[in-house]
Amino acid sequence: MCGVRETDGPAVLMDSAEAGGGLGVPYPDGKGRPDEAPVPVAAGRWRVRAFYKTDGCCSVGVVQLLPATGP
Repeated sequence: MCGVRETDGPAVLMDSAEAGGGLGVPYPDGKGRPDEAPVPVAAGRWRVRAFYKTDGCCSVGVVQLLPATGP
């Protein structure tokens, strides 16, 4: 477990190389915008679990949100 996160509603999945303020803003060279995807998360407290694996040139990261119970 990585911790507990409190949300006020939906989130956005984004590339970790981008700053949050850059979402929805075209790149300076005019060639597209940062990738993003809506995540329908209900408002509330969530336990966060994360896993990251790298193997040579390939890597994957997975984050799981579970309803948090208790303080």
